[in-house]
Amino acid sequence: MGLFDSIRATLPCPVCGSSTEREIQTKRGPCAMLSLEVGDTIEPFFYGDYWMEEDWHCEDCEERAPEEERSKRWHKAFIHCINGLIVEVTSEKPPQGKLPDWDLIHKLSRDRRRFRQTVTGIRNSILGFRERMEAGEKERSTFLDIGPKTVEELLNKIVDDIERVERGEPPGLF
Repeated sequence: MGLFDSIRATLPCPVCGSSTEREIQTKRGPCAMLSLEVGDTIEPFFYGDYWMEEDWHCEDCEERAPEEERSKRWHKAFIHCINGLIVEVTSEKPPQGKLPDWDLIHKLSRDRRRFRQTVTGIRNSILGFRERMEAGEKERSTFLDIGPKTVEELLNKIVDDIERVERGEPPGLF
């Protein structure tokens, strides 16, 4: 048994018909026990528009089957990636030549950029706060002394940044 990554997606079972979130294990990523979903990037990624074929089993079918017949019924899942970005997970691979859903891809790309901006803003807030706290005994210029002064202000700033991004606005600078 080795390490793998999991891609989580809602897929219908072709046997029992239940539609729930499934775990699709893959060894095509870093194999670091990551949990990925649509909108995440598999690293290291391959360039281009490609499909990965993986197997999964239905736990509902396994629970309903008599104990002597319990064996994992493996089904196919097709993971659609563009430059490593997971854009779709389906139980059937579409016919060759079908164009990707570019609206979805652009939305995922924008959401990822907002996430990175938010995380960077939070990181900068924390690092700036730490620097100001370490320089607490020293005199600080009032002109350069910007940003939160207490842990409570820092946490409020982080919550405000997240709320701004959820509204579609960029996070604050400090």
